[in-house]
Amino acid sequence: MIRIMILDDDEMYLKKEKDITEQYFAEKNVDCTVTIYQNVEWFLLGLNEEKFDMYILDIRMPGENGIEAAREIRRLYPDPVIIFITNFVDYAIEAYEVNTYRYIPKECLKEKLPQAYDALLPGIMEKEERYYIINKRNEVEKLAYSDIFYMKKKENM
Repeated sequence: MIRIMILDDDEMYLKKEKDITEQYFAEKNVDCTVTIYQNVEWFLLGLNEEKFDMYILDIRMPGENGIEAAREIRRLYPDPVIIFITNFVDYAIEAYEVNTYRYIPKECLKEKLPQAYDALLPGIMEKEERYYIINKRNEVEKLAYSDIFYMKKKENM
């Protein structure tokens, strides 16, 4: 399942981005969940608790902007895809400093967002999460490989 987060302070565009995204993945028969935020502060508060495969961000919002949100995403998670959707092309160079995949003007949203998904889908589907299974006495725990930073085996005595 692909997990996508959309952050945009404009309710009309937030709905459009969500509808385009859900329709695209439904047509491709790919399971996805879309979580939306209209407030950058609320998004940043929940960032430590939830990781997404893809972040779709507006650049200019009240308070912190989308570039700052992208910096925080990159600080915590180096691998998710970040796409900026905005009316402000002045931020394009700065957006690519946070390893942005695409920078889409809002007036091209209907055409360009599905094109970005077309380019991303094969890589996302290939990167299916694998898990390490830990058998405990009364339970089984699964740990995503992507969450493992270091593992050392200790000999049984």
